Amino acid sequence: MISMQILGGFQEYGKNCFLIEHQETGTRIMLDCGVQNGQPEVYPPLTPEIAQSLDAVFLSHVHNDHVGALPLLADKGYEGPIWLSEASYVQIGPIQQRWKQKSAVPYQAGAGDTLHFTPFSPATKGQRIIMTDNLSFEWGHSGHMLGSVWYIIHLGGTSLFYSGDMVLDSVTFQTETPTQSSFQLAIIDSGHGGQVTSCQASEQALLKALENPDGSYRIPVSPSGKACDLILTVYQRFPDRRLFLDPALREHLSDCLSYAANLRPGMKEQLTNLLADGRIACITSDQASASGIYFTNRRLEGTKMIPIDSPAHPEFFYKAHPDLKDVEKLLGGIQAEQLVFFHSKPKDFTKLIAHIPKKLILNGGVYL
Repeated sequence: MISMQILGGFQEYGKNCFLIEHQETGTRIMLDCGVQNGQPEVYPPLTPEIAQSLDAVFLSHVHNDHVGALPLLADKGYEGPIWLSEASYVQIGPIQQRWKQKSAVPYQAGAGDTLHFTPFSPATKGQRIIMTDNLSFEWGHSGHMLGSVWYIIHLGGTSLFYSGDMVLDSVTFQTETPTQSSFQLAIIDSGHGGQVTSCQASEQALLKALENPDGSYRIPVSPSGKACDLILTVYQRFPDRRLFLDPALREHLSDCLSYAANLRPGMKEQLTNLLADGRIACITSDQASASGIYFTNRRLEGTKMIPIDSPAHPEFFYKAHPDLKDVEKLLGGIQAEQLVFFHSKPKDFTKLIAHIPKKLILNGGVYL
């Protein structure tokens, strides 16, 4: 039997961290180890007892709300493997540098350097990776960003599904359905589960706001699946406009080409063309150098920001997690004795539970 302790991520947006134990064998694993973004960041309640009892940690992707507490886990005594995709692993170096630059953190300087990352090859997709007699796993692409994956974890004779952050209809990235449908426990991303959204409508609103060919606009994004989708969409819609990318975004797009198995069909060619196009330039200062469309989280003088994440401008909202319809679709292919929905704020969680058809809750599933 599997038991779970939620250390973060339930009815909150971020700090995703789940402690799982197989009671018969005592095998303990952790799914993600993130912080709540903000000033200050909020960490999950990690203790030496938790850290030193773990057999493995599994990372779904490398956003801060899924990996930001790893230095604290190491500081508390964890010395075991941290499993992640190769495409996620290539993004870890800059993250470790940012950990060193943070101040007022609850761990000793350099704690993040002691972590033991264990990347799995793209060639292992669809295979069962065996760690011990009691612990093995499978994985598939989850569509959220470069390197993001879901897991099927086998513990003894039981199994669980962890979606990680998921996007079912990404423009850029592949999303695959689980290779198994019946689980004791399913932990499912429901970040936008309180609403029904349309990426197409958001794209049209964004493109309309960018129509003035002489304007200078800023779209505030950091390396993510959302950023890749929006850059490709704008690039295709405005073939005569200049696009300016934050250097980290350009590097991220190059990394995407190195792991083309993450990409949807045709996306490798489109990204190759984009990166070779002379009208694509890197941002080199804090001021707009010419009219065009700028993709960066930095403030730039001389640009008009398009508020894609502002509640005051829902027309620009671009989905980066499952909405209500997506959650229903996922549940249509999953049977679980226990369901846990994470990444939802309380208001969205309440709406989600009220609207999911009871016929989709199979095997007497329980909401936590």
